[in-house]
Amino acid sequence: MHFRARNNVVQVIRTSYDADTKKAKGLIVARLSRVKPELSAEIRQALTAAEVAEVQAWIDGQNRLQRLNAEHAAWNLAGQLEQAAQWFAEAGDNETSRQLAAQAQQGWQQLRAVLKRSKLAE
Repeated sequence: MHFRARNNVVQVIRTSYDADTKKAKGLIVARLSRVKPELSAEIRQALTAAEVAEVQAWIDGQNRLQRLNAEHAAWNLAGQLEQAAQWFAEAGDNETSRQLAAQAQQGWQQLRAVLKRSKLAE
C-alpha cells in the first residue's frame, strides 16, 4: 500500500500485479481527510486486517509529525519573533510589511488567547 496526498484528501492505494499486462496496478481503496485522517467503519471493511494496521500506523505517524512540528514551532518562536522584529525595523512602511504585520497581529492575538486560557500568561 501507499499513500498519495491530493489537496485535502489522502488516497490509500493498494498495488496488485496484473497478469495480463504484466505490470503493477494501483487501486484506490480508501480516501482519508488530510486535515484529520481517521479510519471509519466503511474503510475498515474495505481493507484487510494487515492493511488496517498499516493505515493506522500511517495515521499515527502523521499525527506525531504534526505534534512535533507544532512543538518545533513553539521552541523556535522567540527566535523567529526576534528575526521578524529586525526585518520589520529594516523593511519600513510598504505594502508587503503592512500585509505581513496584519497577519502577525492576527496570529499573535490567537497565541495570546491560548496562553491566557492555559494560564501561561496574563
